[in-house]
Amino acid sequence: MKKYLYFLPILMFVLTGCITINTGGSGTAAKNLGGVFKSVNKGETWANASIIATAGGKASNFNSLNVSSITMDPNDNKALYFGSIDNGLLYTYDAGVSWLLDRGLGQGTIEFLAVDPKNKCNIFVTRANKILKSTDCNRTWSQIYQDNDQVSMVNRVAVDPINSAIIYAVISRGDLIKSDDGGNAWQVVNRFEDRVSKLIINNKDSREMFVVTYKKGVYRTNDAGQNWSRMVEIDNALKDNELKYDIRDFLVIDNENGRTLYLATYYGLLKSTDNGATWTKLELISAEDRATINAIAVNYANTDEIYYTTNSTFYKSLDGGKSWKTLPLPTSRAGWRLLIDQKNPSVIYLGVVNLNK
Repeated sequence: MKKYLYFLPILMFVLTGCITINTGGSGTAAKNLGGVFKSVNKGETWANASIIATAGGKASNFNSLNVSSITMDPNDNKALYFGSIDNGLLYTYDAGVSWLLDRGLGQGTIEFLAVDPKNKCNIFVTRANKILKSTDCNRTWSQIYQDNDQVSMVNRVAVDPINSAIIYAVISRGDLIKSDDGGNAWQVVNRFEDRVSKLIINNKDSREMFVVTYKKGVYRTNDAGQNWSRMVEIDNALKDNELKYDIRDFLVIDNENGRTLYLATYYGLLKSTDNGATWTKLELISAEDRATINAIAVNYANTDEIYYTTNSTFYKSLDGGKSWKTLPLPTSRAGWRLLIDQKNPSVIYLGVVNLNK
């Protein structure tokens, strides 16, 4: 409830024009809409959900923007955060019916965002070589980390789901860093010496983590990062299935039926049901050199429901990848991010980017 107290002042701030943003307005061609799209029927139909809240004034939106990241509050499926390329952060507390511009961060690309699972008002964003933290639901921000290398980026940030004072972050040069006190002090956990695309922490046992690098493999630790082992089974599966080592996405799904892992490369999908010991290639409809997978999403309660997006098409399978249905994207922009509402898995969010910009 606390975050709703900030709605009115933030809304007034937006209306006064103190924040500038490249909103679409009437000049944005419908076929080239950006922002975020929402489906309530598992991707069968989509509606642009990029309205910015106003107090009875002129309608506004952010449907000209390109997505960098989309994040859902782990404890509130109506609270979502849209990290844009170049234009800062937007957020919604009503599942995308209306959005607000963040007033504190201003312009710039929001690389990634994480919400504290223990306290929804603790929010972390990465921007350029910095990490910023809010402890009052976006009202104010403070910088908690700045990398000395101005060229490096902070690609990811994650909060330990068991002890939320522990924060992890990934620097683009491959360093995994950790803070034990909410971001006041940091130490290097490991240097992977390759750009890291994803960091996953086991929600039930945070000592287990996965790190996905672009070219040097997927690594796993079972002791909170003291020791890491490369998942060579993935290397072998990629080689056996003649897939290149260009990982686009990686999912670790734990439910009452056990653990399922998914790995997407540019042109292929692999699935493991034995914690990564063996992998099965899912056959796709498009020829492998014509299906550039940008993002995947899976229903955690039913891992047979698999979705992925390419530059022009949305794919869905309801039978574990045995068959696929293809649907055109609702815009000429490329599908870039997918997010399932795991409490209501019929709802899927799609973030897009303009690759022809």
